[in-house]
Amino acid sequence: MPLINRNKREGMDNIMLGRNVLAVISVVIMFAMFIMISTAWPRMGNMFNRFYGSSPIMDTYNMDRLLQAFYLAPFLTGITIIGLILNAMRHKRKYDRYSASLIIGLVVSIISTIIYFIYQY
Repeated sequence: MPLINRNKREGMDNIMLGRNVLAVISVVIMFAMFIMISTAWPRMGNMFNRFYGSSPIMDTYNMDRLLQAFYLAPFLTGITIIGLILNAMRHKRKYDRYSASLIIGLVVSIISTIIYFIYQY
């Protein structure tokens, strides 16, 4: 007796394709936030900068750069919530998994929003 394949999912449907696109967008936004935060750090000068005075040494964070990163957090929250809702719509079998990048994106966006509100107000 031949085996019958009862798995009717033959490929990606529009919901899973949308989830994958939202996961990629959330990773790109997280990468952009990371770049903005890392460029906002104060510059530490080395021996040559202090001796020759070639490069200005910043003592504080670049707040404009930090605010740009924190303004991306609500967009990241919305994208990850929509992606997790799409993922939950197709989470019916026991081997279906949630997207790790969407979960990490949601955690990063919530933490960055909390940090923004703590330091802003």
